[in-house]
Amino acid sequence: MKERRAKPEGNAWESGSAIRRSLPVLGPAKRIHVMHVIPTLNCGGAERICVEIARGLSPERFAAVVLTLEPISDTRLVRDLHSANIRIDTLKKCRGPDLRMFQRFAGALKRYKPDILHTHMYVMPYVGLARWLKRIPSVHTVHNVAEKDATGLVRLSNSLAFRLGTIPIGISPRVRDSIDSLYHPRRVTLITNGIDLRSFRQAQEVRSDWRLRNGYAERDFVIASVGRLDPQKNFPILLAAFAELGHRHDELKLMIAGEGQCRKDLEKKIDELHIGDRVRLAGERSDIPEMLLACDLYVTTSLWEGNPLSVMEAMAAGLSVVASAVGGIPDLIDDGISGILLTPNDQKQLVHSVEKMIDCPEQRRRLGEAARTKAFRTMDVLGMVRAYEELYEQLLIV
Repeated sequence: MKERRAKPEGNAWESGSAIRRSLPVLGPAKRIHVMHVIPTLNCGGAERICVEIARGLSPERFAAVVLTLEPISDTRLVRDLHSANIRIDTLKKCRGPDLRMFQRFAGALKRYKPDILHTHMYVMPYVGLARWLKRIPSVHTVHNVAEKDATGLVRLSNSLAFRLGTIPIGISPRVRDSIDSLYHPRRVTLITNGIDLRSFRQAQEVRSDWRLRNGYAERDFVIASVGRLDPQKNFPILLAAFAELGHRHDELKLMIAGEGQCRKDLEKKIDELHIGDRVRLAGERSDIPEMLLACDLYVTTSLWEGNPLSVMEAMAAGLSVVASAVGGIPDLIDDGISGILLTPNDQKQLVHSVEKMIDCPEQRRRLGEAARTKAFRTMDVLGMVRAYEELYEQLLIV
């Protein structure tokens, strides 16, 4: 029987509280050991969610370890785990298929003896067999719409794992529905993503200070976009729309935060459009909350999405958001109320919507206020972590 959680009116995870009330107490001495398995700890959305769960678990009730397939590098997420005293280990996978992973993962299970296995992204071909042989209760978070999240062997491995008892978790209602449609699992659970809202409670003075430090004037209208420089994010159409708008609005600036495989192509596109003096590819940033609080509008042109943290953060910063209506974004944004939704890859509509936001400051303010209210009501990371805790506890009792 599939588990269905209706989208709540208030906190996005309140429906999980009924599970906690129905669970018997396991005893104060028992700590639940959770092993997260993820390909890397680079600074992507899936990796951030993994880290937030691991370090947010109640230390009196849970112990966490994060296991990566690939060697560990010094990233912000690795430092976050170290500062929270969360153990990190790696299987040191080589590029391409690596059959050594089966034995190494079996060794990791023997070392850490997890009560719960929590997998992410494309790890299932390497961990699914050992998990089944050991009969470890397991969950797998699907971080994108299912048809884009996995293909080939990974999709086949996911499908088999779900049939053998691994519980898939959708990070938005639309992701949950895509899992159901593609895999037809026996059970699918909805736990929506959350963000740390504390950084977005800062006073508006952040705006002037950040702009001064980053070379923007008060009169500049700064558009922000955050994401991997990847074909999924469809940044070329944003650059083309910005170039068109720039002919009519000389105060317009664009800042894209993120790194990825498409950087050189985007740099070439910027040169071709002659907008290099007004567009900044800012790379990975450690000051995203301050950046968003200092900008005027947020735009995302993705071709597909799961439940993007960057949109949630823009909403928490009080920005009006212009976004493609893909994946879980329509679950975040109420069109015309807390943002503007677009047909994907429609440059004409994108230009029109952004220009409307530039020309109508009162509407921009109203949308931004509604977005911020919704973010603070429904998107707190603490609610997400509590929902995962409840699911882990449930799995050990069933």
